[in-house]
Amino acid sequence: VATKNRLRKEHSDRALPGRPIVTCRITQLYDEGVCVYFYFCMNFKNVLNPSEVFSEIELAARREILSKGGSLSHHHGIGKARAALMDHVNS
Repeated sequence: VATKNRLRKEHSDRALPGRPIVTCRITQLYDEGVCVYFYFCMNFKNVLNPSEVFSEIELAARREILSKGGSLSHHHGIGKARAALMDHVNS
């Protein structure tokens, strides 16, 4: 709930057009917890630098996940997009 709310807040704070689509699904179950995939869709019509705006919102969501004790790593690894958060990853 916290991550979905954060995504909606970030969208609202930027006064982006329309309503965002925010959803998630659990893809794997482990003894230690679950793997949750989040999906965020936004209307980018008339948004300057939409890729940059999306990246900022995505970063805010990742920080929210970490602040709640979540992890960013999974079987796909960390990758370039999350490399800046390596010092905060719990794996």
